[in-house]
Parts: sequence; structure tokens; C-alpha cells
Amino acid sequence: MAQRGAEGHTRLQMDSLLPPDTSFRLPDLKFSPWDPEEEVVLLDVANRIYVDDTLEKNPYFSNFAKDLIQQMSGDAKAISFKDPDLAAHEINAFVAEKTRNHITELLSASSLSPLSRMVLVNALYFKAPWLHPFSKNRTSEGIFYAETGPGQTKTQHVRFMRQRLENGFTYLKEEGITAFSLPYVDHRLKLNVYMPDDIRAFEVQLAANPQHLEELAARLGRSSLPEHELVLSFPKFKLTAENNSLDLVELFKGFGVDLMFTRGKADFSGMSGNQELYVSSYVHQADIEVDEEGTEAAAATAMGIMAMSLPLPKTPLPVTVDKPFIFQVWLEEENAFHVLFAGRIGDPRAAQ
Repeated sequence: MAQRGAEGHTRLQMDSLLPPDTSFRLPDLKFSPWDPEEEVVLLDVANRIYVDDTLEKNPYFSNFAKDLIQQMSGDAKAISFKDPDLAAHEINAFVAEKTRNHITELLSASSLSPLSRMVLVNALYFKAPWLHPFSKNRTSEGIFYAETGPGQTKTQHVRFMRQRLENGFTYLKEEGITAFSLPYVDHRLKLNVYMPDDIRAFEVQLAANPQHLEELAARLGRSSLPEHELVLSFPKFKLTAENNSLDLVELFKGFGVDLMFTRGKADFSGMSGNQELYVSSYVHQADIEVDEEGTEAAAATAMGIMAMSLPLPKTPLPVTVDKPFIFQVWLEEENAFHVLFAGRIGDPRAAQ
């Protein structure tokens, strides 16, 4: 959201990492509304700007807030940062409500101060059942070669979900990697799983070519194999927000985006009319659970500042996800693709 209020070199840096033409699509996605009596697929996106009383009536901020409200279906709310504990409590309560209590402590009082002027919050909640649910009766223990360090593994006993899929999946086997996708009940949604032979080497490859995963996903999407069946063993896992909190400041700096965090050099004059604002903190948390029924996930970010015929025998494709892997929850909407959630599992037991 802060990108809309950035100007000059600060905006150029942010645009180089986050192309502006892809920044505001998610709020436009429409899914079944929340109805506990008829729950199918749910995607909630909530955006809010918390602004200090001193900026609330600033005309530049008023225009900025109106633009965000129109573009991102969010809102703006005045708050006093004079009491950081009270401000953090109010912001966390909003995030907890929007993520259905999956993320309850996004901000700590220590990340705010009486000098704070603005906190931009994005909260995302997702829940979807599989098109082909796993049978809990078939879930059993198996061996996972967990990552304990660079080039180091340890055998762990984890719970594997097991099933045979005759349709709806895609599968790709290339040198050094096995990938597959599983469909959710909403045909627009799928879970992509990428299992490299060597995840560290794969990550080096991704660092050298950030588009590689997107290209791999595109090939996977075209790899439907109707003459095969997928014989899958896939570990259950759960990532909790408390153990998956990420300070994005250093991550952004590593990509060369540093001006926004530098006092005296950051330019957010599109928000305030001056260059006194800078981003003092940028925190992201994610919570995701993959089990026999489907996927439930939440994420929040705060920036301070898918012909009938006689069936033929199908060739089995045995896939056992027994080593570190990368996953993505993908959405196809109007010929565009969006990654709603992504993560890396080195040890399912540690993730839980």
C-alpha cells in the first residue's frame, strides 16, 4: 500500500521489486461469502491504514487514503500512537478478527512509538477443501528426510496422507525436481508442490533466476496426464504464525530497496506532502495448515510508516514427498495467476 504514496527514487526502487500493475488485484477477487452453514471456499482480504491524529486531516493523506480505499477496498482509521501498547492492541485486534484468530500478535508495542505516524496493515485469510479429500483412515506414519542444516539431513517419522488420484492433478518430472498440483473444490485454486533432489542447490538456482519457479509452474500447469494416476504420499504440516514471523526490512534491502527505510532519504510525499515519513518497521506473519480435508491459511503484513468412455488401466505415478519441498497456493482468475501463499518445508515436524 505504501507504494502508492511513494515518489521519486523511493518509488522507482519499490516498483523494481513490486511492479505497480500487479499490486492491487487480490481485493477484486470474489469468492463465496462467509457462511458457517454453507462453507465452501473463503478468501478474505482486509486492508487498513492506521494514521496518527496529526496526519488525519492532511490533504495529501486524504487523497492517498481515498485512492487506497477505491483501489484496495480498505479503509483508514485514526489512532493515537502516544500509547504504543494501546495502539498495538487495537491493530492486533483488527488482524485477529480478519484472520479468524490465526494471527493475534502481528505487532508488538516495541515496534511502535509516540513518533509513529502510520501503520499499513494487510490481512489475508484463506480456507478451501480439496476436490478429492484424503481419507483419514489411510494416513499413516512414514520417513521424511528432514533438513537440519546445509547438506545435513535427519530421518523423521511424520504423518503422511495417502491417496490415488485419477484426474484433476498435474505432474511434472524434470532433471533434479518432481512437481505436482492438487485441485481444490473451486476450479480456480490449486496447491503446487515442488520437491527438488537438492533444495539448497534449487534455491541457489532461484536466486540466480527468480523467474524459474514461475516458469516451472507454467510447465506444470500444462502437464495433465489423463492416462496416468497419481499415487501420492504427502506429509501433513502446519505452520503457525508465532514461528513464522518475518521482518521484511532486511529482505527488501537485500533486493536493493533501501531508501524507504532511511530517514532523510525516503520519499513518501504522496502521503504527506513532505519527505519526513519513512518506514520504520515492516513485519509479515503467516499461518497455514494442510491436512486431509484441505488448506486453511492466514497471512498478515504490517508496514509501519481446475467424454465418457470405457476406462482404461492407468499407469501409476508414485510420488512420495519425503524430503524438503516448496509449496504454493495458486489462483487463476480471468487469465491471470496469483500466488496467495507460498512456503518452504524442511521438516514437517518442526513446522508443526
